[in-house]
Amino acid sequence: MPTLVLELGSWRWRAGVAGEWAPRATVRPLVTAADARAAGSAAALARRLAPALDDLLATQLALRPREGLDAVVVDGPALPRRLAAAVVHSLLRFQGAACVRLAPGPATALWATGCSGGLIVDVGAAESRAVAVAHGRLLSSSFVAAPGGVAALGAAFTEALAAEGITAPPAAAG
Repeated sequence: MPTLVLELGSWRWRAGVAGEWAPRATVRPLVTAADARAAGSAAALARRLAPALDDLLATQLALRPREGLDAVVVDGPALPRRLAAAVVHSLLRFQGAACVRLAPGPATALWATGCSGGLIVDVGAAESRAVAVAHGRLLSSSFVAAPGGVAALGAAFTEALAAEGITAPPAAAG
């Protein structure tokens, strides 16, 4: 059975299989941070999440979760702990996962390079986030988020390049 990798982003969730180059599915969050805050408990949120996770696993990922699924859930420092706990709970109780590992999202970027420390910068759709990692551990007290995602960053780079006299080539005629 392949290992499910589920990344819980604030704007998108990416799901796929370990060892594959790209996610098999990118979806809007099956439950939101607001849902997590409003839920009475992680277990209640997990029950609400279960049908959507079943559909994601079976329909979009072509996985049969009740056959000993292993999973890695990657979460970000901006997400409520209850949301990650609910996903883990749902995978174990309702989808029949044999093993679920929870990994801090920013640290996995460093692990892939073999580094045990650094500054992780994540430019999302609507905001940018940064957090420090030291000795393989996420320093949650260093987490910062600021409004302005990809479009704001692109505009800032374009402005900085223009100030240096560098302009983008004209768009190709199509």
